[in-house]
Amino acid sequence: MISEIRISEDDSDIGIKCYVGSGYQDIKAMSGGEKVAIALAIRFVMAKLISSGSVDFVVLDEDRKKAFVELVEAMGQAVGQLIIITHDRNIFENQTVNAAFRFEKVAGVTQVTKS
Repeated sequence: MISEIRISEDDSDIGIKCYVGSGYQDIKAMSGGEKVAIALAIRFVMAKLISSGSVDFVVLDEDRKKAFVELVEAMGQAVGQLIIITHDRNIFENQTVNAAFRFEKVAGVTQVTKS
């Protein structure tokens, strides 16, 4: 499990280092789900920094199901509103979701229905 993410910057490069219980772990050796978790964590931190500490909503477009759902569940009340865009209708099949909307293009017109 990733315990710390450090971001560094020099003249021409931005570096991301991840640490687990045993120390540094190269991102290239991590699973796809771990990489998604890192990317989401960085996006959430950036959103929090840009918004001066208060995040009202976040829009995401990610598609690694199991890791993504676990990360969203673990977030709890970290943000007031979370909008998730996915092609997978069943991604939150056994989860509590306040509202789900389906967007479908019919005869050149986008129709929105609440699922």
